[in-house]
Amino acid sequence: MKISKFYILSLTFVLSGLAKSQVGISTQNPQGTLHVDGAKDNPATGAPSASQAANDVVITSTGDMGVGTTVPDTKLHVVSSVANANRYNLIDATAGTNQYGIIALRNTSPLATGNYSLIGFTNSGPTSGGTNWALGSVRTGATLSNGSEEDFYIGNSLGGNLLERMRINSTTGNVGIGTSAPTNKLHVNATDPLRLEGLQASSGTSGSLTVNSTGVVQLRNSSSISAVRAIGNVSITVNNTFTTIGTPTETFDNLNELTVTTFTAAATGLYKVDFSIDFPQRANTEDGGDGYIADVKLNLNGTEYSRKKAKVTLPEVSGLASFITASTSELIKMAAGDTLTFQGKTFGSTPTAAAPITGSYTINIVRID
Repeated sequence: MKISKFYILSLTFVLSGLAKSQVGISTQNPQGTLHVDGAKDNPATGAPSASQAANDVVITSTGDMGVGTTVPDTKLHVVSSVANANRYNLIDATAGTNQYGIIALRNTSPLATGNYSLIGFTNSGPTSGGTNWALGSVRTGATLSNGSEEDFYIGNSLGGNLLERMRINSTTGNVGIGTSAPTNKLHVNATDPLRLEGLQASSGTSGSLTVNSTGVVQLRNSSSISAVRAIGNVSITVNNTFTTIGTPTETFDNLNELTVTTFTAAATGLYKVDFSIDFPQRANTEDGGDGYIADVKLNLNGTEYSRKKAKVTLPEVSGLASFITASTSELIKMAAGDTLTFQGKTFGSTPTAAAPITGSYTINIVRID
């Protein structure tokens, strides 16, 4: 009976010791709860060197696992010192055409706007702290788990929290640089945000890039620019009274800005406007025998903007009657929705409804900014 008690006591002591011991495989000097010395090159006492630890695997009492290190910092800490086939670490999978991630990172916290799932990078030596660059996903909502509330995210740290540098919206695919809410396929928010070097001369039909009032870059060419050319007649039946031009015939009107006799600016900009009327010479039996004064006028939003005159002389005695042109050419800064109207007038003349003074006009308008 005494012998049985002795064996039980001894077994209890041994099991208690084993429960508190460290297990070493190929080493008599384990550095963790489980320590495998792959090359059997660790010292009998003390910590192994970096080169000796390079072939070791350790699991600590806190459950951290080190591969190539005996002092892991995190749950999995891999240290590789020798590259093989131009790579230090490798994870293989026979994925084929499957759209599955060969490695996946998952944030298991409850859904919440602003949650991150990131992989980080640092290049600041073995004693550096957190990552300096990170990429992954950031949640934009706390409801859906189908990926529509997870934007792709790139950010970096300059010693504190991450600074967002770029994101891709999960539903639109819009890319934002300097903005977390991109509204176009590429949305850049910065001072002087774009610089292009090495541009080559264009061959063939081309245009120019313009930026609209909301910052959107657009192509402008001869078909998309604000441009109008129209011709027509104006019939003046009353002396010294401005008369609006007659219905024009359009040569082109790219943006459909000319409606009957009124031009309405489609966008804010600087417009080059040319307006001319060819006034006919008349016989010396008309207009007091000394010709008359021709007048053309541009009105901006119903108010006179430009007005020019010309003297319409008598025709040469030995020649046929011709025309004298009165014209105005202006640069006009217009806001979207501003209007232009066009008028002509004669002074010192004797037109009537039955015998009007009829001149042909030309309108040329182009936005130049």
